[in-house]
Amino acid sequence: MTSEKATDEIRKVVEDLGIEISDGDGALFAIGRLDAVASALVRYYSLHKEVTRAASLPEVLREAAKREQSKQRARLLRAAARKASELLKIAEEVSYGQLHEAGVRRAERIRSQLYDLLYDEWLENLEDEE
Repeated sequence: MTSEKATDEIRKVVEDLGIEISDGDGALFAIGRLDAVASALVRYYSLHKEVTRAASLPEVLREAAKREQSKQRARLLRAAARKASELLKIAEEVSYGQLHEAGVRRAERIRSQLYDLLYDEWLENLEDEE
């Protein structure tokens, strides 16, 4: 897969994270998209040997940061890993039907920060260097 094609694939799945969370279903959708982002990053960084199929987005982001030659992009990927981990913790609340209004707001805040890191900062920096 060419670098440009892989970048376009990542952009498409990360754009889905741009959808605002307003309820538990929105949180589940965002959490579900994390798997698609992880798969796209595995292909982009050729992490097939380092990452198992069951790896979560935070694990994939940490592996990608190790492969990243740009220190700035590696830092962004590690920050995104922390945000993805926070968002995945909310999945348990959603699955038990405990996601209340404050939880939805927290999920939306984390989703927004993750989107900003991956789309606005990481993808734009990636394109600037290509």
